[in-house]
Amino acid sequence: MQKFSISLLIITTLACSIIYGSKSNTPCQNLTQNITVSPQTSQTSVSVNMGDIIPWEMLKNLPYKQWGSKTGNFLYNKRYFLIATTALGSYLYGCHEWNKANKFLSRKDIWCAWHEEMALDSLVAVPQRDLAAELILEIQRRYSNTNNPTDFLEPLITFVKEIESEISIISKLKRAYYVFSRTHLSALFPINEKLFVSLDAKLQRSIYLKNLFLSWAAEYKISHNRKQRFVPPFKSHTSTMQQTNASSIVPPYSK
Repeated sequence: MQKFSISLLIITTLACSIIYGSKSNTPCQNLTQNITVSPQTSQTSVSVNMGDIIPWEMLKNLPYKQWGSKTGNFLYNKRYFLIATTALGSYLYGCHEWNKANKFLSRKDIWCAWHEEMALDSLVAVPQRDLAAELILEIQRRYSNTNNPTDFLEPLITFVKEIESEISIISKLKRAYYVFSRTHLSALFPINEKLFVSLDAKLQRSIYLKNLFLSWAAEYKISHNRKQRFVPPFKSHTSTMQQTNASSIVPPYSK
C-alpha cells in the first residue's frame, strides 16, 4: 500500500510539472517534501494534504465559458449536417421497426393465427368446452418440456406469457398504424397494408383465446379442488343395523 502511494505521488508530481512547467507557485512541489524514509526500519511514512494533490487554482481558472462558446459555434456551424443525420437515422430506425412488425404479423405460430381459416364469428360459435380442450392440446404440443414431458403446468404458464405479450404488441402496432395513417406517413415506410388492416380481428382473436383459457383454468381448478375434498358417502345407522341383522340370520357353523 505504501509503495502504491509513493508511485501515485510521483505520477501526480510529474503530471503537475508537465502542466505547470517550471512555475514557482506549482502546488505539486510540496508533495515530495512530506515523504520521510527511516534508514533504520526501512519504512516510509507519507503525509499528504488534499490541497497538495488537487490543483484547485488550476481548476478555478479553466476557460469554461470559452469551451461553451466553442461548442455552441460548432453545433451552429454543423446544424444542417446534424439535422440531416438525425432525420436519416430516425427514418432508418422507423423502417427497421416496421419491417419487424411485418415479420411478426406474417408469422404462423402466433396465437391470433391459430385456426385462421375460420372467421372470428365461426370460432366463437364452436362450443367452448370443445375449443378449450383443443386449445390445451395445442398448448401442450407447442410448449412441451423435452426434459420433463410429464410437466403439465409449465406449457400453460408459457402460454399465458406469450398471449399477453402478443396482445401488448398488437395493441401498440394498432396505435402506431393509426397515427401513421392519419398523418399520411404510412406511404413513406415499408408497411404491409394487408397485414395491418386486420389488426382489430387479430387482437380480438388473441383476447378471446386468452379469456377461453382463463375460463378453462377456473373450471379446472374448481373440479380439481372438489376431487381433493371428496368425502365418502355417510353410512346411516339403519343400514348398519340391517347388515347386522342379515348376518345374524346366517346359520352357525355346525360340526
